[in-house]
Amino acid sequence: FIQNLSMFFDRFETPESVTAPGEDRARQLVESELQKAVDYFVPFGAGTGLDLSRYISTTASVRAQDYAFLTRYCDLPSGSGLTHLDVGPGLGSAAIYSRHLLDSRYIALETVPTLYSIQRDFLRFLAQGQAGIFDVAAAEWFGVDPARSMVMALEDDACRFVQLPSWHAGALPPESVDLVTCCWVLNEAPVAAVFWILSHLTRVVRRGGHVYIRDGRRMKPGAHSYDSMLEDLGFRCIADPGVKNRKDMQGIPRAYLYENPAPVSFDEMCARFLGELEAPVHLAYNRR
Repeated sequence: FIQNLSMFFDRFETPESVTAPGEDRARQLVESELQKAVDYFVPFGAGTGLDLSRYISTTASVRAQDYAFLTRYCDLPSGSGLTHLDVGPGLGSAAIYSRHLLDSRYIALETVPTLYSIQRDFLRFLAQGQAGIFDVAAAEWFGVDPARSMVMALEDDACRFVQLPSWHAGALPPESVDLVTCCWVLNEAPVAAVFWILSHLTRVVRRGGHVYIRDGRRMKPGAHSYDSMLEDLGFRCIADPGVKNRKDMQGIPRAYLYENPAPVSFDEMCARFLGELEAPVHLAYNRR
């Protein structure tokens, strides 16, 4: 829990091209909920001199900036009809603004079992007494088919948090997602993983849905530009504020609108963006 809470340390003022009304409210909300989580998960912290206040405030600032950017540039559904897919959620702190301010159904898509377990604890903490939570992996242990699990979760109005392991991403129904957030994920993933993620997005995002990316925008050697690939896949960039990473703010936010839905399989992604002489892995490990 502490490791994932401590992802952000430096705080940057929000650039004019990113801020929006409601940002301060979002920051206060996220900071309050994170402090409650720290008190819950680390009750011994005060007695040991452990000070997590800076991590709480910087994480709250980052998530408030995400919220401000989304509300400023993306025409999101109002009310409880919004379905938000968070790819690689880390701790899952985006669920705070997503649930309370966007009134969404929040779906955490995770690959790493350890992180999945941390997110399970954190989301259950957020949900306690206020909202239902559905764990697709747990349901599978009881013999519930993952595809059936997703249908059950999406049809239950009381269910506001869903945990979905990446190996069951195919259980998400077509055109079922309004908003996708990928924060510090795609730039860290190998080419094959990027193709896998983008392939699923072409299938599950609705026409008029949005994809939000925030990261350093620095490509690893041999990596392919996922921003360019998104545009080739029918997503139009609607917001790119032109800020500089770690000078103007932490990470570079941008938003895409899905205008021309056309599902593209993983194999089709490889054929389109690599060709027959390359392999969908990091270039450093390619064997030609």
